[in-house]
Amino acid sequence: MLVLRDEDEGDTDERDGMSEVELDELNESLMPIQTVLLKLCKLSYTILHSSTKLLLTWNKTLADLKMAEWKIPQDVQTHWNLMFDMLVFAYEYCEAIDKIMSNKNASL
Repeated sequence: MLVLRDEDEGDTDERDGMSEVELDELNESLMPIQTVLLKLCKLSYTILHSSTKLLLTWNKTLADLKMAEWKIPQDVQTHWNLMFDMLVFAYEYCEAIDKIMSNKNASL
């Protein structure tokens, strides 16, 4: 995992003082979050790059649920807080995500 530090502001990596066992426990506890983020990235890419079928299905799902039309944010390395934006989106639109993921016609 890449951790960027700003040496001028004195930011430190808390993992520097951890033992090997503590690091393994931390990595294991973060695994579910990393898995969710990976799935969100894949879902976002799939929907946004399928303008013929999935994007229309996504928009229809949002309309059926009477939710505001909002495209899933895509992770971009130059935008430092997009992972957080993706998690906020997933929290607010979890019903729509569940519905489109369970849609057999969407083939996700």
